[in-house]
Amino acid sequence: MSTEAQKATNTIVVNDKAIPLELPVSLTEALQMAEQADGRYVVVLNDTIVPRSEHQSAMVSPGDKLEIIAPMSGG
Repeated sequence: MSTEAQKATNTIVVNDKAIPLELPVSLTEALQMAEQADGRYVVVLNDTIVPRSEHQSAMVSPGDKLEIIAPMSGG
C-alpha cells in the first residue's frame, strides 16, 4: 500500500476535514479529537444520525465520515 493510500485510510473525515485516526475509537473520543466542544449538535456517522445516548458505544474507524451539524434558528 502506498504511503498516500495508507494516510487516507488512517483518517476520518469530520465536516470535510481529515483527522488522523490510528485505531477504532468511540464516537465520544472522535468528537474530542475533532475538538468539538460540548453543546447542541447532531452527529451523523456515515449518513446515519447517532443519538447522543449512543455516542460512547458507537465506534468510529479509519475511513469513516462524520458530520457535526449545529441547529439553526429561524422561521
